Amino acid sequence: MIHAGTYGTLSFSDIDELVLQRKEDFDRIKADFEIFGVGDARMINRSENVTLNGTRMGPYNFFIKPKGTPDPYCYELRIETRATFIDSAGNQVSLAKAADFHERVTGIKMRPVAAEKCFTPGPDQNEFRLGGKTKG
Repeated sequence: MIHAGTYGTLSFSDIDELVLQRKEDFDRIKADFEIFGVGDARMINRSENVTLNGTRMGPYNFFIKPKGTPDPYCYELRIETRATFIDSAGNQVSLAKAADFHERVTGIKMRPVAAEKCFTPGPDQNEFRLGGKTKG
């Protein structure tokens, strides 16, 4: 997954709070798809906010594939969010002045990726497979 801007990797478990916001939707996705446990997300950089530098925020992107199918992962799961930035007193502020933020899931999209962008995990990456330990 290559995107414009600053992106960094994260674990699917890092977004557990967001998954709970749309639990039924994610339960359906997990029933039918294997999610690769490492994805990427927008990363706040130092020029935007020193305090939140390096923090990940939506959109979040993970490779997925139908359960029981061989590698590669040829679909992308994209979790879109809306962030509300707050200062240390809990007041809503701009990103530049924020001490923290909260996110709400605004959309969940699944789409096929071009064949040349499909992802095949290496043998040392099997621990990151969620929902199955299939091999291609």
